[in-house]
Amino acid sequence: MKLCVIGNSHIASLKVAWDKELHRQYPEIQPVFFGARGGMLFFLRTSRRKLLSIDEDLSKSLRFTSGGDGEIDPKLFDAFLIYGVDSDVQDMLGLENGAFSEAVQQATFEEFWQGRPALKLALKLRSITDKPIYVGLQPLPSSNAIPDLPANAYGGFCAKSAELVFQPLALTLVGQPGHTLADGGCTNAAFANGSDLLQANPEMAGAKHDAADTIHMNADFGAIWLREFIAAYF
Repeated sequence: MKLCVIGNSHIASLKVAWDKELHRQYPEIQPVFFGARGGMLFFLRTSRRKLLSIDEDLSKSLRFTSGGDGEIDPKLFDAFLIYGVDSDVQDMLGLENGAFSEAVQQATFEEFWQGRPALKLALKLRSITDKPIYVGLQPLPSSNAIPDLPANAYGGFCAKSAELVFQPLALTLVGQPGHTLADGGCTNAAFANGSDLLQANPEMAGAKHDAADTIHMNADFGAIWLREFIAAYF
């Protein structure tokens, strides 16, 4: 099964985990990682029923991370995972708790997601393929806990987003594993220790994020995420 993984700097945790250990555990799965840091994926366009870059720096990054020509051709893959891509949802947690009417929730969730690059990219891809597309949320930060946030707030947000936005568009939303979460809508701080930079060129091999970074997760997190993803969908 050939899996196309498209993402920003957050896919480093998945790629490092795969290269270190998971490729031996799941020989039937062949992921190809197309990555670029920051908001560079904005420069992907649909043309000739492919996703193509209109920016040379993005093209170089896609070529390096994928080990190919940098073009994303849906015909070559069985399924797609869009991961990270500016899908931080921490500020939205708790909005699905019943304090608002269904109409208000519908409008709020639609407005939030329509402005997110993750959904915009998924819709570009959906326009050129009917194969499964999974949208993996950017991990919650390991800081800025929200006081008195209900324990089920993250799961509730994911479920409501899937119901109101993703399922009607034939997309599957994938949240982070529940046991990676800490109180207050945060990721357990242990998973932010020693996170890898996305290696977008040979000079970046082995580079790590600054110790103060709280938004990128490490390969331990990536291994947990991928194992649960594969178990759930493949």
